Amino acid sequence: MLPETLAQGRSNGESWFERSGLKNLLKTPRLLFSPAVILPAFLGLAATFFVGFALDAIWPTTSRPIIGSGFGESSELDQYLVARGNALAVTREWGAEQARLPDVKRGGIFDLLLLHATRTGNAIIESVFRLDPKALAESVARGYAGVAWLFGMHPVYGILYSILKLVIWAFFGGAICRGAALRFAREENPSLWDVLRFSRQRWFTFVAAPLIPLGVLFFIAFLLFVAGLFGAIPWIGELAVGLGFMIPILAGLAAAVVFIGGMLICPLLAPGISVDDLDPGDAVATAGNLVVERPWKYISFMLMALVYGAFCLWLIKLVVALGLWLASASLGASMNWGNAATIGAGGANNSVDDKLTAMWQAPRPGDNRPFYGTFDGPTLRFPSSWAQRGIRAWIFVLWGFVAAFAVGFYYAASTIIYFIIRRDVNETDMEEVYLDKTDTLPAAAGTSAS
Repeated sequence: MLPETLAQGRSNGESWFERSGLKNLLKTPRLLFSPAVILPAFLGLAATFFVGFALDAIWPTTSRPIIGSGFGESSELDQYLVARGNALAVTREWGAEQARLPDVKRGGIFDLLLLHATRTGNAIIESVFRLDPKALAESVARGYAGVAWLFGMHPVYGILYSILKLVIWAFFGGAICRGAALRFAREENPSLWDVLRFSRQRWFTFVAAPLIPLGVLFFIAFLLFVAGLFGAIPWIGELAVGLGFMIPILAGLAAAVVFIGGMLICPLLAPGISVDDLDPGDAVATAGNLVVERPWKYISFMLMALVYGAFCLWLIKLVVALGLWLASASLGASMNWGNAATIGAGGANNSVDDKLTAMWQAPRPGDNRPFYGTFDGPTLRFPSSWAQRGIRAWIFVLWGFVAAFAVGFYYAASTIIYFIIRRDVNETDMEEVYLDKTDTLPAAAGTSAS
């Protein structure tokens, strides 16, 4: 079918670049410049952070991960990532040794996950700019290793956090995909309320769709567990298992196929529901059919979206860092004439020069600070401490929008890829998208450059 579609594209005056869908994929950042796309991503991150920090706050101290000599340095997660052999056993042994130390430090599980996600994202961006596919694959694998650490070392926390995260992103992720779909297919700007209402009405569908492959995996695991109970019977059990071991082998292979297939189709589930208003079963079936019919194009487009997203995120961070440096340089040129109120030795009131710099160390060209700067200055007291809290709050909001760009890019790119693969497989027009009767968009639809 692909040669025919390319020939049809040539007959319509379209270039290969346009017909392949690459031109449409490049539109992903433009879709994010809409409240209906970027705000659900920001709100979803805010809800995720609230849940994560709340869980950390109520989690028993003895069940929290050890962070060693300093946060992020020699932490339990770091030990798991570098462990050889049985990583869980090695990490538990290291944790038992650290727990016997008098001044052992423990941190939040979500804190470590957030640090790990930040490091993974930075490593992916770096590997993209180095044009190093091996480093890119290692960075992605390292990111998934963090998930393995979570469920291996803290399974109860991992299950609870995953359920809450699924509930959050089933709602906000669906809203992002809906906003991106309407922006892409109709070139219209839906309201934030419209996309949130659409997602709320189909919240169960967004939750249930990714649970179907997971349910199949659990069902296969349950059948093997029951077979294992029979195999535990003396004499007859082991003989039966030995003679019929081909059945567990086939079940394991089926589970592997379901696992890999579920990972592949997962990015297309929310777009399928948002674009075509599919129910959970149809969303899984449609996504599976699209991947099976165009596996290499789908995988290559997802990889290109990863590389393109990494470049766009780097550019966004560069602009933010430059803007913060310019703001700091201009504001600090006069504000740094004053002194910041600090706490000196023995708790005595003190003051230091360079008021703004004491409260916030802005990013500078050529240094290794994060793009939003650092807050590693002296210990402040009122009123400088309260001013620092205000600066930190606004910087955190800015950081949230940068992170929302990354999350929104994933959902928007997945939605565009769904449109492209659906067109190639089903010959469905790019402009075709389900419209709810409550949609407030104009009746005359715009068109996307297909």
